[in-house]
Amino acid sequence: MTILDLSFFTINRYILYTVLFSALFVSPSEQIPNLTLAGFSRLAPHTHIQPHTGWAKNEFRLHLGLVVPEKCSLRVGQSLKHWQEGDCLIFEDTTEHEAWNDSDLPRAVLLLDFIKPGLEHSSDEISGDALQYAMGLLEQPNTYV
Repeated sequence: MTILDLSFFTINRYILYTVLFSALFVSPSEQIPNLTLAGFSRLAPHTHIQPHTGWAKNEFRLHLGLVVPEKCSLRVGQSLKHWQEGDCLIFEDTTEHEAWNDSDLPRAVLLLDFIKPGLEHSSDEISGDALQYAMGLLEQPNTYV
């Protein structure tokens, strides 16, 4: 599975804004069942996030477009999508993905991770790509000392 375009959520934006408000003031796991992460993703103008994969195999990632100028794209696997203000994109974070903001303005999305339907808890397992990346970091010389 790569990207689900859930544009029907535009009608129910107030539900997602309620989630956003709750995420700001209450621990996500206490307030919203199956939510494991809530935050904002801001992408500066003329920025490219290189291809990468996440590690949580049992979760979906949701992006709700808040401030989305033209020329902003998200590639997940072979699918290329463009955020729309008020619309949601849901994808598996373990699928290779990358993002671009080729505009002159910042892009902002609400980012929510939640456990896939039918699963009771988040996975403690780490994907092979994430583990390989982490091991590579450990092998690099410490340049911050």
